[in-house]
Parts: sequence; structure tokens; C-alpha cells
Amino acid sequence: MNRLVSTAVALVFLTGSALAEEPKTKTDEGPKTEVAIGLICDTAQQVERYVRLYKDGASADAAMNAVNKEEKNPKACAIVAAAFVVGEAQQTVSVSGGAVQVVAITIVAAHTGRRGWKPTTPTVQYTAMFMEGQGI
Repeated sequence: MNRLVSTAVALVFLTGSALAEEPKTKTDEGPKTEVAIGLICDTAQQVERYVRLYKDGASADAAMNAVNKEEKNPKACAIVAAAFVVGEAQQTVSVSGGAVQVVAITIVAAHTGRRGWKPTTPTVQYTAMFMEGQGI
């Protein structure tokens, strides 16, 4: 499980570096939907707390569990496979190797395992992405 969580966190950061380069405004075709596996949380503050714990040496799994325990909600933060539209950056957090932005995303579909992808009611969640031009 720890390896899966660590891989998922790396994927969201790697994917995020590419996503951060995309325009975050609507075009004539509408906003672009992205697909990634990674950490999402209910609030920007939870993502910031997660990033700070991870930066201070906690494993990805331990950082996520700590945030969920502090929030008294086992689902405050989770690792998901989702289709989403990137929204506005909320804040920036310094990490070794650069900085990450805490970004609002709107989830429009989720992978449910054997049942595949399932459309969802658009739901705003938050994640962390490396800023443009940076990576792991």
C-alpha cells in the first residue's frame, strides 16, 4: 500500500507539472479535462498540511493518515484515479526541489475499479501540483 501511495503522489506531482502549463481559462471548446491518479482533499488547508508533513519526512501514506486523523474524517484526503478540470491555484508551498501549488480541481469522473470509469456530479476538491517548469 505504501508503494502505491508513493507512486500515486509522484504521479500527481509529475502530471501536475504538465497540467500547470495548460491555460486555466475556458476556450471556445470549453475547459480541458485531465486524468490522473493522485491525492485529493476536501480543503486547500488539508493539502497544504499533507505537503508540509511529506516535506518534513513523513511517508505519503503517513502524511495522508495524519491529515485524516486530525480532521476526524477518514476520507478528508484520499488517493484516487479521476478525470477533472483544473481550477485556480489557492496557495504555494515550498518543497525541496521547488514549490508546489495547491490547486482547486473539479472532479467529473472517477475510476471505480472493476466497474471502470463513472461520471460524477462535479465536485470541487484540492490537490498539489509542481509549479510550471519544475519537477521531481
